[in-house]
Amino acid sequence: MPSTVELIQALIETHEQLSLDDCPDDFKNVLIEQEKLITNEIMKKSDSIHWFLTQIDIEESKLNSTIEVHQRELEKLKKKRLSVDKSKDKMKELIMTAVNKIGVNEDNGNKVLKTDSNKYTIYETDGPLEILDENKIPDYYFKIEKKLNKSLLRNDIKKSINKEETYAKVSKIKRLKIS
Repeated sequence: MPSTVELIQALIETHEQLSLDDCPDDFKNVLIEQEKLITNEIMKKSDSIHWFLTQIDIEESKLNSTIEVHQRELEKLKKKRLSVDKSKDKMKELIMTAVNKIGVNEDNGNKVLKTDSNKYTIYETDGPLEILDENKIPDYYFKIEKKLNKSLLRNDIKKSINKEETYAKVSKIKRLKIS
């Protein structure tokens, strides 16, 4: 069975031959019959292509549904992890309270509680940065990010009188609409 490309090429060649002025009538009849056969084959291919596209749509829907299910499950797992983290933090707070109450002070300022299996130490470190007044912070500490607004640029290029811009362009492309 010829490919779709071969069928379309044969149809084009048939149309070219039919458009010739010096084509005999009996040969035109043969070409017209050939055109009908090729058109029927293309329609059969079109139905197969449509079936294939439908199958792709079905598969895409299945994948999207699976993604949604996994995203919901991921959200549940994130909530569960938050709960575990809160429990862990609460346990650490309880241990710190116990070390503060019954631990031994060391010379370096740390408090230590030794058990048969572990040693718990409370010590001081630098905490997170707290911004008191952002307006007083020197510019040196700020990042300036340059980000391209593609949609604004695209719209301005489309509206531009001078379609020969050297820094960007919007090309025409062909798309397929199946209805």
